[in-house]
Amino acid sequence: MPDTGRRVPRLRQRFPLRWTLGEHRLSGSGEIYDLSVNGLCMQLDREFPIPRDTRYLFTLEARDIPALPRHAFLRWFRQPQRRRGDVVTGFLCGATFRLDDPEVARAWTDWITARIAGAAPAPR
Repeated sequence: MPDTGRRVPRLRQRFPLRWTLGEHRLSGSGEIYDLSVNGLCMQLDREFPIPRDTRYLFTLEARDIPALPRHAFLRWFRQPQRRRGDVVTGFLCGATFRLDDPEVARAWTDWITARIAGAAPAPR
């Protein structure tokens, strides 16, 4: 479902995700919550310390999104709200894509624009 109420339109659709932070020797799975031409919002499956002065570069893989850029910088994060007895782990976070390669940028822009416009078929 497209979300066009923002400056940059977003695709609000969930996709499974694998992520790594190679320099920090961390990896896991998660779920993409929404996507835009510039980045994504995702729920990670684990928590880890995030010093404020450290720049995190994710390597991303989502087999349902063939054009997904492979690298994204952590932009923001928050822990989910917890109530007594909840067993919730991980972070909700936003990341901006590293689009250094013009071919990757073009493929991603074409894919996300078509999906937001409703031209691409939904994954099964």
